[in-house]
Amino acid sequence: MLLQKTLKSVQLHIHSLAHALDQRETTTHTAVTAGAWTRARAKLKHSAFIELNETILVNDFYATAQVERFKGRRLLAIDGSVIALPSNPAIFKEFGKEKVTNQKKGFEKSYAQAQCSVLYDLLNHISIKAELGPYRTSELSQAQSLCSAALRAGDITIADRGYASAPFMSCVLASDGDFVVRIPRKSFKESQALFKAKKAGKSIVCDVVVKDNSIGRTKGEVIRVRFVSLDIPATGEREVIATSLLDEEEFPTELFLWIYYKRWGIETYFNQLKNRLDLENFSGLTVESIYQDFHAMLFISNYETVLTKPAQIALNEENRGTILTKNINHSVSYHLIKEYALDLFFGGQPEEIILAKLTKLFQMNPHSIRVRERTPQNNTPLIASAKFRKQIRKITF
Repeated sequence: MLLQKTLKSVQLHIHSLAHALDQRETTTHTAVTAGAWTRARAKLKHSAFIELNETILVNDFYATAQVERFKGRRLLAIDGSVIALPSNPAIFKEFGKEKVTNQKKGFEKSYAQAQCSVLYDLLNHISIKAELGPYRTSELSQAQSLCSAALRAGDITIADRGYASAPFMSCVLASDGDFVVRIPRKSFKESQALFKAKKAGKSIVCDVVVKDNSIGRTKGEVIRVRFVSLDIPATGEREVIATSLLDEEEFPTELFLWIYYKRWGIETYFNQLKNRLDLENFSGLTVESIYQDFHAMLFISNYETVLTKPAQIALNEENRGTILTKNINHSVSYHLIKEYALDLFFGGQPEEIILAKLTKLFQMNPHSIRVRERTPQNNTPLIASAKFRKQIRKITF
């Protein structure tokens, strides 16, 4: 039931599941109450989904020949996002309470939020590891935990400006990985000349000192960093990238435009979690139910990636020599996985038959994009975005 994400009430979902089981087996399943289900799920640890995701699914995927790499390395991104939580005393105690006021005298309202961080494989669309904590948790401290637990030697980790610090860079290097980090204008003094230069495409290599031990790095540690200046083609805006990839022959300056552009994949991943899977529509009001739903959605998103991989490979073959790029329609694929969940996990049919049927269904409704030149970014007004979410967007579940 936790993997079959739904916007129905718990009781309606239980009735649907009992009916589906009755159609599959000769034994009649009596639908239980929502309260009984709530008490039953309290006996399940959310770590079960972490083990399913990290120990089984992710490890098995990287043992296959379908893994895509960049120069023989994994191309990863790390980023954080704020998740809205239900208001409940137990949740307030675990994640903290945020207060909001307005111009009305005496008005005050409390709400709960959580900070999550994800280490994400950009080429294979796999969430390798994630952390969920109180809203006031530092993204850098979560990043340190993710890097020390999940990075492998040779991994390239891309991060946005919020991670532009020597301690974070030191964390990545400590795992024998490399980093590519976008630098704010007023951060490292070593990069200021590149921001002010008339032309982009230059790089300098220098030593950077770790000035604090806020996330467990050694104060005074010296790391070797290469700063690269780039001009974004669509906007002409100057950006400077800090990286530990020092070899200019293997990693020329212009290559970093493509590398950093790939970081957008983790932004679309958060969009899938929140909008396609409706992550913030939690199925319970306990702390454990929050962790269960969060890690269950990470598992189901990775499961969808693995199941749709053969269909996407077939679509890529169709894309060759055409002006259209066909990709898997994730709204369709998530819904199909939900509908076939019982067959996938408990079915009597051979797994190969079910997967072959799903692969054909995945290919039936691709999302087509016409290949064309990039256009200047057009920021959607907030009122138009709100209208789309409330009135136009179709709900997956």
